[in-house]
Amino acid sequence: MTECDYAIEQRISDRFEILDALTEQCISGDSRSLIVSGAPGVGKSYEVERCLERHYPSGEGYKIIRGYTRATGLVKLLYAYRHKNNVVVFDDSDSAFQEEIGINILKAVCDTTERRIVSWLSEGTLIDEETGEKLPKSFEFEGSVIFLTNLDFATLLS
Repeated sequence: MTECDYAIEQRISDRFEILDALTEQCISGDSRSLIVSGAPGVGKSYEVERCLERHYPSGEGYKIIRGYTRATGLVKLLYAYRHKNNVVVFDDSDSAFQEEIGINILKAVCDTTERRIVSWLSEGTLIDEETGEKLPKSFEFEGSVIFLTNLDFATLLS
């Protein structure tokens, strides 16, 4: 049985309404993380960015990362957006999933415990290039993270 155009449009509309609602939960802090996986070009990035721009018209309070991310950059980014109601979006920044150190840091911020502590206990000191501030070895992360990816996790996990 083929689906009529109206049914297709309604199904797509319903999915984007759900994506908006889930993004709003990250913005409000009711959800700590969200993974949106799907084919390229369907509007994942557009819809999440539109929702963030609507909630943060000044552009402050969220950061969208596209491209390569190393563990040190990840810690600095999460520290900068560690406060409640801050949102970090990894948009096709799948390199964060390819390094064990980065995965462990992401597991810390997505944890379901009451307090999410991120630790960077290496001998080196991390410095925020913009402020010159020395980052602490550990900090509490109260923000949310959203992962937008074309990766098919069902295939990767099987």
